[in-house]
Amino acid sequence: MKKEPVFATLVLLSVMTSPTIMATPWHSNTKVGPESIVTKTSSKQNYVNAKTVKGTVVDENGIPIIGANIVVAGTTHGTVTDIDGNFTLDGVNNGDKLTISYIGYIEQSLVVNQNSEYKIVLKEDSQSLDEVVVVGYGTQKKVNLTGAVAAIGADEIIQAPVANISNALAGRLPGIRVQNTGGTPGAESSVDIRGFGKPLILVDGVEQPGFQVDPNEIESISVLKDASAAIYGVKAGNGVVLITTKKGAEGKAQITYNGSIGWQNFTSYPDMVDAAGYAELTDEDAINRGNAPVYGPDKLALFREGTQEGYKSYDWKDILTRKNAPQTQHNINVNGGTEKVKYFMSVGYLNQEGLYATKDINFSRYNFRSNISAKISKYLTADAQLSGHVQDKMAPYDDDTYIIHGITRMHPYYSPYANDEEGKHYGLTNFQNPLARSDANVSGYRKERKKLFNGVFSLKYDMPFIPGLSAKVLFSYLAKVEEFKTFAKEFKLYSYDKESGKYNTVFTGNSPSNLTRKDYTQEQNMLQFSLNYNRTFLDKHNVQALFLYEQREDLDDYLQAYRQFAIDALDQINSGSDKNKNNAGVASELANASFVGRINYDYASKYLFEFSFREDGSAKFYKNNRWGFFPSVSVGWRLSEESFIKNNTQIFDNLKIRASYGVMGDDQFLDSSGNPQVLPFQYLTGYNYPGGTNYIFGSDVVNSLITKGLANTEYSWLTSKILNVGFDASLWNRKLEASVDVFYRKRDGLFAYRSGSLPNTFGASFPQENLNSDDFRGFELVLGHTNTVGDWTYSVKGNMSFTRAKNRHIEQADPINSYKNWTSNFSDRWNNMSFGYKCVGQFQDQEDINNWAIQDDAGNTTMMPGDLKYEDFNGDGVIDNNDIQPITRSNTPEIYFGLDLSASWKGFDFSLLMQGATNYNVYMSGCLGNAMFNGSNTLECFMDRWHREDLYDPESAWIPGKYPSTWNSGKPSNTRVSTFNHISSYYLRVKNIEFGYTFPKEWLSKVYVERLRLYVSGNNVLTFDNLPFGDPEAPSSDRILYPQLKIWNIGVNVTF
Repeated sequence: MKKEPVFATLVLLSVMTSPTIMATPWHSNTKVGPESIVTKTSSKQNYVNAKTVKGTVVDENGIPIIGANIVVAGTTHGTVTDIDGNFTLDGVNNGDKLTISYIGYIEQSLVVNQNSEYKIVLKEDSQSLDEVVVVGYGTQKKVNLTGAVAAIGADEIIQAPVANISNALAGRLPGIRVQNTGGTPGAESSVDIRGFGKPLILVDGVEQPGFQVDPNEIESISVLKDASAAIYGVKAGNGVVLITTKKGAEGKAQITYNGSIGWQNFTSYPDMVDAAGYAELTDEDAINRGNAPVYGPDKLALFREGTQEGYKSYDWKDILTRKNAPQTQHNINVNGGTEKVKYFMSVGYLNQEGLYATKDINFSRYNFRSNISAKISKYLTADAQLSGHVQDKMAPYDDDTYIIHGITRMHPYYSPYANDEEGKHYGLTNFQNPLARSDANVSGYRKERKKLFNGVFSLKYDMPFIPGLSAKVLFSYLAKVEEFKTFAKEFKLYSYDKESGKYNTVFTGNSPSNLTRKDYTQEQNMLQFSLNYNRTFLDKHNVQALFLYEQREDLDDYLQAYRQFAIDALDQINSGSDKNKNNAGVASELANASFVGRINYDYASKYLFEFSFREDGSAKFYKNNRWGFFPSVSVGWRLSEESFIKNNTQIFDNLKIRASYGVMGDDQFLDSSGNPQVLPFQYLTGYNYPGGTNYIFGSDVVNSLITKGLANTEYSWLTSKILNVGFDASLWNRKLEASVDVFYRKRDGLFAYRSGSLPNTFGASFPQENLNSDDFRGFELVLGHTNTVGDWTYSVKGNMSFTRAKNRHIEQADPINSYKNWTSNFSDRWNNMSFGYKCVGQFQDQEDINNWAIQDDAGNTTMMPGDLKYEDFNGDGVIDNNDIQPITRSNTPEIYFGLDLSASWKGFDFSLLMQGATNYNVYMSGCLGNAMFNGSNTLECFMDRWHREDLYDPESAWIPGKYPSTWNSGKPSNTRVSTFNHISSYYLRVKNIEFGYTFPKEWLSKVYVERLRLYVSGNNVLTFDNLPFGDPEAPSSDRILYPQLKIWNIGVNVTF
């Protein structure tokens, strides 16, 4: 419940002693205080058949609401609730409509019937017009925003526990594109804003490397999507994610525990053929190639029977993985304070096990946070924020995708152990046993430990001699340590000789055993001085201003050591041999300085204006280009505040048109993984040492020295110009809300190398230059409806975003002819186009083959019924590279959408989040596009293929199927990039679902519990898509990755 000032409560109690109480409704913009209470006698209320109505007003947790307004609709006849939330209202008739309202809660109404007592539950209004949203270096009322800013609060973030908060953003905010790339323990989703790239992530104003923050610590998340991000400078070109953590509140200490335990399993994994199916396809492949069958009908019958040794079938998915794995989360936080000191402290723990049968993949994280604010004097406030985390990941030495992919490679008649003797892993030279590689005790391990500490300290001084002006100094220190240890143990795979009874070594892996240690440390120091001004003149002219100076220093240090081992009993560097040892290390230091300014003006919250700028300095560029000035401007017009609307209709709470335009600079040019692609200091000449090549002089190994190449003093900032136009509407007391944004981003000066070449005798190559350019365009839609009907409160919110990018110029060599220019010149072209062959069907019979264009360089003599046939694009009777044409989109969705449903009733609550994407293609190649790829096992779906009715009778009739007849790794003419192996895709996923119950306050008061909620939730519980196999959200083109996880949780939230 929201706590109001004590003064307001005393006034309410004193007013309620009057025999006749009349109160005007309180609206969201009403101040709490004596001036907001109006008492008078109604002259028109009908008292002939009137009665007295009593009741109680409580919040969703059953806590009484003090000072809620109860008014007979259309009159000024009303009252307010007392300290226990109770009210009594005389002179009410059956059929009268009572309106119940309170600051920060959704207004509710009821029609008086024969009952005389009522209980009203008000739901907190998270979308109030007075809602404050965190923006660059400050906050603003949501209603006054002129930029494209999306935000969610704490309640939405903690719905359905997730290991990483990036997963909590999917489907909730328009323009925020979240791609969960797999379910590996500790995996972080890929997040970008409007397709621009990896955003800048700030936690309480300090840059963080990722989303490893405990969800229970977070108060809100805001996303700056347009020019409003320009205020954060060179790293904000792709947008900014602002994470604000919880702060202390005045009042007694509240202790809250949130905990859950969950069970994880794969969302999906394709079925593989069994031993009989594999033998059938093997013989079919041999016969199609004109060879003798490998097994023949008699052995095929034994495989189908599957009882004799050597003919049994093994399901490698069941061998390698377990049915489910646990995930647990715990958090305890304390919140409270006095007028002088307020505090919030939190400790969290997460443990996530993997699904390997060996249990050798897992992830854990410890989080802590302490936010303390102290009012040192009337004008001076100090804040101290300490936070950090330690996370550990353990996994087998081999990459998890390699191990999971091993399921598709192992033949289904291979036993995991030679002669079924545990410890003697079976294997062949070309098929390495994934069970052995998933066992850290057998093949080694990978350990990662990442530690982060952040301390933020600030002093704020409110200047009494200049009303509205404050000064603030802030210092932040961040230390990050990452330790990687990979130990590759030598291991053996065996076969068994029945006649001799001996085990033979057929493969030795990771030979010799070796250990690699990598330690990476980073220190970040940031200092800020700022002046803030906030003042209202003549009650209508509202001015806010900010001027800030920021300087930052980054220190990086990297060390690596590699050793080989004759004996792997000790996994320590100093136990390794000197033979083939390798050491490496590098340190770097970068510094930035910035000046930031912003001014906001609004007239009566009707006409809105904002101007901001940032001037950044970067040592990466020559002195003439070292400083960049990046301004932005935005305006807004709230039509709902105009008299021609306000005085003629009451349906609009907010009606606003807004627009923004800004220029941003970038000195990094991040790739898809977030790694900078800019080479600094290219204006300098000289040498690079070491040069990457070593030379031996006698017994000494000497590093080489190479020239840096040509200097480039014109090297400068990559610039982005962003235009955004938006429209916001809120109707019928926020029961209906809508928002539309249209945007365009134009980038110039993207870093690239000139396409020409210099002779080797010149001794240098071209430097990076500002050569390329592109643009992005798109739109976003949001529509929501919230309402309360009796004890029911429900909400429906949907969003959709569309983004498309275009290469304006790509530096490349000139094509040799017009056709190559069409297929290979990527300038002035949408960057999501894929070229290939257009598949127009499958050959039905030999006549069809004879009458078609030549596809196999052999007069179509190798073609069979069921093989793919392609369009002869240029009509020359031959299918070759000259028939390539645009066929599909890329594998990045252009459209993302989400639907969030919620409802509550008498303590019960329900929420459902669905998220999806479309307008993209998935390319199926490798084992996903061909049967028996490189001799490996085959997905079950490839049994639906063209085949002879009698496999061993070449004269028998062909049976049609979806895929061509089996050909190991695919016949070359069938594996061309084409519309056949590209699937135009979509998916809709039930991302989160949750059922909860909050116990009534009166049940809990006797055990000194303030709030208790139990819930059951699920993540990724159901997916609708059109792919034959694999996960549609993170598809691979040629192999099976570690799948996404379906997780069911049970949890408890309790506050004391």
